[in-house]
Amino acid sequence: METADEDDDIRLVRASATLLSDLESSLPKVLWKKSTTGSSRGAVHSRVRHKNLVHIINLIEPFQGEPQLLDARLKYIVPPIVEACLEYLRRPIAKASAEHLDTLTALSSILYHLCKVRGAKVIVGFFNNEPRYLGTILGSLESVAQTAEEDRADWRTAYVLLLWLSHMLLAPFDLSSFSAGVSDPIGVEGPNLPSALPATAVRVVRLGLQYLSAPTKAQDAAASMIARLVARPDMQKLGLADSLVSYAIGLVNPETVPQGPIYDQLGPLRFLAALSSSSDLSHLTPSIYRACEVLCRDDSTNSLSTNAIGKRLVVKIFRNTAILSLRAPEDARELRTFAESTSILEDVIDHLLISLGDRDTPVRYAAAKAMSLIISALPPDMGHDIIQVVVESFRDGMSRNGPLTDYQTVNALKWHGLTLALSHALFKRSASTEQLPEILEVLVAALNFEQRAATGSSIGTNVRDAANFGIWSLSRRYTTNELLAVKSGNLSFVQGTVKAISVLQAMATQLILAACSDPAGNVRRGSSAALQELIGRHPNQVIEGISLVQVVDYQAVGLRRRGLVDVAAAAARLDHSYWTALVNGIVGWRGLGSADVVSREAAADSLAGLAAMSTGGYIHVASVLEETLKTVKTTQSELLHGLMSTMAHMLEIMLRTTELQTQATKHIHRRYWVAVVETQLVTAGFTPRNLKSELHPALAQLAAAVCQCEISHSSQDPVGEPQVPDQIMLYVDRLLSRQESAILLVIPPLVRPLFELLRLTDTPLGSLEARVLSKQVAVDGTKATLGGGGRAIALGALTSRYCAEFGGKSTALAISTLGTLIIAKAVDWRVIAARALELALQDLGDGLATAPEDFVAELVNAIHIGLNDYTVDERGDIGSLVRLQALDCASHFLHHWGGMPTERAQGGSGVPQRRWISESQLLQADILRLSLEKLDRVRSKAALCRRDQFTEMLIPDFAELPHDIEYIALALEPLCQPSTPPWAIRSLVEGAISVAGGGAETLLQLSRHELVGLLSQADPKYLHTFLTTYLAILRDLIPAPVHTTALATTSPHLNLPALHLLAYLLSTCLPSLLLTQASPYPWRLLLSKIQHLHHKSSDIPRLLVCTEIYLHLAVIPAIRGEVLKKLSSMLTTNPFPRVRVAVAEALWIIGNDEEILQGMRDVDWTGKGAHGKGKRDEVLGELDKWVNKTGSR
Repeated sequence: METADEDDDIRLVRASATLLSDLESSLPKVLWKKSTTGSSRGAVHSRVRHKNLVHIINLIEPFQGEPQLLDARLKYIVPPIVEACLEYLRRPIAKASAEHLDTLTALSSILYHLCKVRGAKVIVGFFNNEPRYLGTILGSLESVAQTAEEDRADWRTAYVLLLWLSHMLLAPFDLSSFSAGVSDPIGVEGPNLPSALPATAVRVVRLGLQYLSAPTKAQDAAASMIARLVARPDMQKLGLADSLVSYAIGLVNPETVPQGPIYDQLGPLRFLAALSSSSDLSHLTPSIYRACEVLCRDDSTNSLSTNAIGKRLVVKIFRNTAILSLRAPEDARELRTFAESTSILEDVIDHLLISLGDRDTPVRYAAAKAMSLIISALPPDMGHDIIQVVVESFRDGMSRNGPLTDYQTVNALKWHGLTLALSHALFKRSASTEQLPEILEVLVAALNFEQRAATGSSIGTNVRDAANFGIWSLSRRYTTNELLAVKSGNLSFVQGTVKAISVLQAMATQLILAACSDPAGNVRRGSSAALQELIGRHPNQVIEGISLVQVVDYQAVGLRRRGLVDVAAAAARLDHSYWTALVNGIVGWRGLGSADVVSREAAADSLAGLAAMSTGGYIHVASVLEETLKTVKTTQSELLHGLMSTMAHMLEIMLRTTELQTQATKHIHRRYWVAVVETQLVTAGFTPRNLKSELHPALAQLAAAVCQCEISHSSQDPVGEPQVPDQIMLYVDRLLSRQESAILLVIPPLVRPLFELLRLTDTPLGSLEARVLSKQVAVDGTKATLGGGGRAIALGALTSRYCAEFGGKSTALAISTLGTLIIAKAVDWRVIAARALELALQDLGDGLATAPEDFVAELVNAIHIGLNDYTVDERGDIGSLVRLQALDCASHFLHHWGGMPTERAQGGSGVPQRRWISESQLLQADILRLSLEKLDRVRSKAALCRRDQFTEMLIPDFAELPHDIEYIALALEPLCQPSTPPWAIRSLVEGAISVAGGGAETLLQLSRHELVGLLSQADPKYLHTFLTTYLAILRDLIPAPVHTTALATTSPHLNLPALHLLAYLLSTCLPSLLLTQASPYPWRLLLSKIQHLHHKSSDIPRLLVCTEIYLHLAVIPAIRGEVLKKLSSMLTTNPFPRVRVAVAEALWIIGNDEEILQGMRDVDWTGKGAHGKGKRDEVLGELDKWVNKTGSR
């Protein structure tokens, strides 16, 4: 989905200078040590850190899409790397470690990534090619090859050294003149090498053959290196090419070599392909060609015949062979004899035509390029015949007399290959001007090529991309007069236009349509580039050409929505012909018939905007939509969705634009709805395809716009009678029974204008009546599934509209029903209830000031219940979904409450106050608590709500993403402010318990640190207030007796977090601050509440944290004896071994200096039964004496 404001490549262009600067400044740190002699640099590093290498690579990788941005600085980047590499190779090699790489491996990795991004040919050009380093590079490669056999070395090192060695073989000196330093004879397994071959050449051949079967890029480099070696004049004299070619042919021959890994054959085939283009070795071409002929036989079972790389290499060999045979000089007798005695040219062309439809894209690319090269090498008349065959091949699979745009029965892969071949031929200007009309026909047909797979996905992007290349080549290679000579009246894409136009103008119009609306970004940009070439090469031939180039910019069409909406509108304003072409094009598969919902909605926006440019255009587009709707099948859900969205957008624009509200457009909305009813879309099923295409939400949007038009026209024309659209109530009933999120979103904007229209025409409300909806929602809410969720949404949307007086019975019934739904068993229904309450509050406005108390109390209570929903199941805290939705409700309520006027008490005396203060405080307390929620998304939304609603409490503003330390500090700050009321302090304490008692580890530590720091630095009275409030929360957490019917005031989910946070607070300096305060803290009451919280509990985590609390409470002199008695009792009676061990450890820590407790070390407190019972009883007796003695002090 395209959501970025600007394209990635634009950001890359802007950031490229910084990236290159960082790369240049980072390289010296990786390459060189610091100088100790005052020079600019020191020695080369022996090892490189992994993280430094990753940093360098991360600076190179972004240039993958725009590699040319590197060119200006490559001369400052590559040579230092090469120099450091040479210096390192002349030193003893250091071993790598877990955190470091040896410098050669690291530098090879950098060079490999540069080759990958910019291309090996460009990077190798910066390598040092002095002959004196040949032995160094060769020796290093041999060392790497030996290491690769013993231990898996990094193949990138071998790849770079092979490229380097291949580059050095260009030296114009005989290899025999190089001192290789080899005293012992060197043998090579496999080929029969000439006996007089220099030792250096033997070493190169041995290394090349070793890597020729490598399954990496090193194979490419090895094949290129061997080919360059055998092509040297000194090696040709020795006959090295003959022996290596014979050996390679034997390796690829399926009749002589057993089936093995594909790489064992690809390497020799690469070598043969590299040699096949050498005219100096043309005597070997026939044998190479015959070997490839064997691979292409229909009965061949060799793996190369099905491998994409293998087939591409065979195509390359065939191409080179055909071209050499056409250009063979007189002295190339063997090749000329072979070409004259065989039908090599016909066979190669036939093979290339078949390969143009190959299933593998690299093969089609290679065949297309080969075809164009052969055509350019042939005499013009023969080349034109081949081009004619290519043009006629476009009709394979379709009727010869039918239109060329019937794409359903053709082979998309074949079209891609044919279009590529034709484009390459045009680029070489191989086609004659007489062929241009037919070529233009097929190019424009290819530019509009589209097929849909069985899954609905688009096929044909590569065909359209190749067509852009063809039009670009045509514009570049042929003159204006040659193109203007083509009679446009005979071209299908020109026929039907209002006025006669030139071929150039017609092509420009097609490119505009593709550049603005094509689904593929590379096609849009390709069309933009082709349009720029067309206008630039042929000036004054395209209407508003310069302005058009500026509008349909290469970067501007990068995002599809921007191209459809902004660029298309700007181009349409330049000339009416562009407007017509864009309207007709967007109605088709590129726009309203797009495969994805987002693109169709963008096309609908675009088409509605084009229609709104003039009244005449508006009427024309409306007629086009109606005619299209009549011809569309009900199974074409995607196109129907686009049509419905466009109609809805057009009506919405008309409602906003006075200029479009004329007598001619007055009843367009009725014509739309009649067409919808006639097409039977009102009764269309909710099939998976219809739901995926979002047809019904778009139809609901159209129905809402139709209702709004009826209401608007009735207010403007009192004489005219508004009409309720036919079958609209039937469709609304069907929508209300659904639960899909896309449908639920469009129900409120549909039922609100429909409700007003029904009231305006005195039509019965039917299923929209409050009593009917409430009864059905009450029934649906008892079910486990969400079927009928639309009724609850509609009930919420219509709550404030049921009666002019807000206190009406219908409104009260709706709120009562939603208040009951908020406590439904299924959490999905509770989320729906919260959404419905939010919709009800959206239209509340001034009605809150006059609403009865019981009504507002019920409304606020429902929101409060949603804000305290902490339901947990196997999915986790699913109650957070309800809390998130309820936060929106609370925000709306507080917003309306904050805008209420103040009023005086009865008698006119007293301070003016707003109504519903207690209700607002209830919701504000929940928001304060949730602003310190442990869940990030809940805390974020509550933080925003708190920022917006608490202006009167002087609570500081904070960041929109409350995850950092600054937010936690600001959120807790009101705990130590004198103006904070008690109810707010309690809410903040409960929030602190959630975030600092049970949050994620990072958040837990952060919030605890801030809380303790705040309380320890503030006035001691705030600490006393905090812990007193904490004590009240603990009291409310104590489970009520079974016979008690009172509701708990604190959510039980805080039980364990409250105990954990208390244990942490008691372990800090806070208790000592309270001990020095004048007013004593009720420690004994706190101890009593802790005992109640774990009384008869089997929750081991709770028992363990209570034990930790007792450990810290033992330092309080007033309750030390009681704490020790409790711990002693737990040690004696608790049935859980883990708890007894924790209690024993706590007692040991408390009385570590007492000799009487030394015996506790010898007791196994996890033991059960009679084993060790005597020793345990003895120690427990001593422990009881010590506890009694300590407690009596």
